[in-house]
Amino acid sequence: MEAVGSGVTRFRPGDAVYGKSNHGSFAEYTCAPENTLGPKPANLTFEQAAAIPVAASTALQGLRDVGLLETGQRSTTHNRTSRPPRVATT
Repeated sequence: MEAVGSGVTRFRPGDAVYGKSNHGSFAEYTCAPENTLGPKPANLTFEQAAAIPVAASTALQGLRDVGLLETGQRSTTHNRTSRPPRVATT
């Protein structure tokens, strides 16, 4: 984290974070809303942490767009090959 806005409460400059941004998330620097970020797990590299939102988005798209999951239906998805954090959808 290079800098934070005046309303940010969860992070401060110097924090290692990961998440999703709609504005250049594969860039070295980007801006993102606080609620789309989380603390990077200490046991993961930045490259490993960067893959988590991509995998989660892919799973969501598969369930919603291909599996045609609708509101009220339930599905469970487990990512058994990763260290925490795990991706789980219910």
